[in-house]
Amino acid sequence: MNKPLVAAALFLVPGCGRTLEAGGTETDSDGGTGSSTGDASVTITTTMTSTSASTTDATSDSTTLSTTDATTDMTTGVDSSGTTTGGGGGGCCEVHDTPSCDEEEAAACVCAASPECCVFGWDQACVDLATGECAAICMGGGSSSSTGGAVACDSTVEIELGATDAVLDGTWAIQMSQQGEGMIAAIPMGEMGSGTVTWSIDVPCDDDWHIWVRAVDFGANDSFFARQDGGPDPAPIFEIACDGFGQGYLWRELNQRDPENGGPCEYVEDPWIASWATGTHEFQLEFRESIAVARIVVTNDDTYVPM
Repeated sequence: MNKPLVAAALFLVPGCGRTLEAGGTETDSDGGTGSSTGDASVTITTTMTSTSASTTDATSDSTTLSTTDATTDMTTGVDSSGTTTGGGGGGCCEVHDTPSCDEEEAAACVCAASPECCVFGWDQACVDLATGECAAICMGGGSSSSTGGAVACDSTVEIELGATDAVLDGTWAIQMSQQGEGMIAAIPMGEMGSGTVTWSIDVPCDDDWHIWVRAVDFGANDSFFARQDGGPDPAPIFEIACDGFGQGYLWRELNQRDPENGGPCEYVEDPWIASWATGTHEFQLEFRESIAVARIVVTNDDTYVPM
């Protein structure tokens, strides 16, 4: 089906450093002569449905959302006729001291069922109503990691994350690419490769997620160990390529090769799809051969191929 698009972008400021990329050469950047091509951005294209609250006329009792013309005090969630209202306040999926919450339809649903949620503070009982029968989406209104009830995707989602969005350990370092990739995670010249590059990924709905990685393929140095949400153990091998003739950066969808049995191009899963529910998930690359990774794209579009 045709899926509507709504986009938002994060722009990150380039840093500086030394980089080792395809070709085995070392370069330095002071941040003044090089420019990033936008090494990380997040694009989410999604529309989700939630339960709508019903409205009644001015004859409704005090527990029913009203469509009268009475003036509403949004700080208390009560209009001048004493009718509870929805909208405003903090996040629907987090406890807060103010009445109501920031998703209008979910707030209206909760207030109809439990008017005190729009008169006093938004307590755990209000959160439970919002995330349950009132189907709050929980994408705004604060930094809470609560995801609410399950929400199946009904549109396309694309999430792009750069190297600077990741947590690095071992000998991985953030550096400026000299091949137009912007900021990258790389193993510096002279360092023994070790450690991991880990992204936390917030998915807004339940679906099967395709993970694309843009990393350097130089000769036979074309693979990582990879994990989704910390597993499996031992970590499978992810190959950017398997022909041994790489000469630069490539996009490759995540695959899974047995780390103990099987050789190059022999995959247990290709692609290796992540079946993730709404919430925060982890994707990790561990050093094996490849010495640089630029960014990833996570999408529920099984036809998507990054350019």
